Amino acid sequence: MSSLKEMHPVQSPCLHPRKPLVVLLGSMSVGKSSLAYRYVKNDFKELLPTVGCE
Repeated sequence: MSSLKEMHPVQSPCLHPRKPLVVLLGSMSVGKSSLAYRYVKNDFKELLPTVGCE
């Protein structure tokens, strides 16, 4: 007798692997950009000029 997996193979509904999405929210000048830079580049920049919104 065949197993269920052999009879009905499970296929991924997405052809491309998903990338995680992170959104950093917070008050001005608290280090959101520096935190993201540290995570991505494994480096720390204390002053990163960024565009803010209100």
